[in-house]
Amino acid sequence: MLEKSTSEVASLARSFWKPYQVTRDQIFNSEKPQLPTSLVADAHVPWAGFAGTDYREGGDMFLGINPGGGSPGYTCRTAEDEHLFPKLAAFQNVSESLRDEAYLDLVSACSEVLPKWNIWLLVDSILKASRQTLSSVCFVNWCPFRTLNNNMPYAAAMRRSHQLVLHPLLGELKPKRIFALGKKAGDNAEKYGLGENFELHIFPRTNGDRYIAKEAAARIEEIRTTTGCSQ
Repeated sequence: MLEKSTSEVASLARSFWKPYQVTRDQIFNSEKPQLPTSLVADAHVPWAGFAGTDYREGGDMFLGINPGGGSPGYTCRTAEDEHLFPKLAAFQNVSESLRDEAYLDLVSACSEVLPKWNIWLLVDSILKASRQTLSSVCFVNWCPFRTLNNNMPYAAAMRRSHQLVLHPLLGELKPKRIFALGKKAGDNAEKYGLGENFELHIFPRTNGDRYIAKEAAARIEEIRTTTGCSQ
């Protein structure tokens, strides 16, 4: 289990606990549920994100649209999901007295599985360019739930997610920079005016995140330069 001062962990756990209380029905209405047809129980478990235990106000936030895994062919949990989803559910349902411990378990699980996902190629490149590690940044999913066929959440769902998840976390975590993972995340960040209060950096993604897009590579080099980190 990760170790950190009680007050620091308690603050981060409290910041994330409320977004993890948001239910799928609060985000998606009955007319457009976008509910995956497989692993339905997991589709009701929110993954709002996490902040590493060294994260502090004015740090960097990685922003995604929503978790993957909504394809009909995704009928069995991966090894990563077997490790992660019980921790997500435990933090969602934990009592206040055990919240900090459950949060540390969640952070530990996220830190273990994220490097095993394809998107890690992009994330790791940004981390190295900015001279950071997972422990010093935060990750947030705009919409914390999977969608059928991994489709973009409808506009109404994005609006409710902004109100119930993203906006409260921005207020609690107060990042200086937002690293939008993908053009959709970046476009919505611009639509909602996030660039007015934070430095917004958009990193386009590639199909399957198997390589880094040329435009994203240029953005990474800009981060490296402004951080004073030469190759």
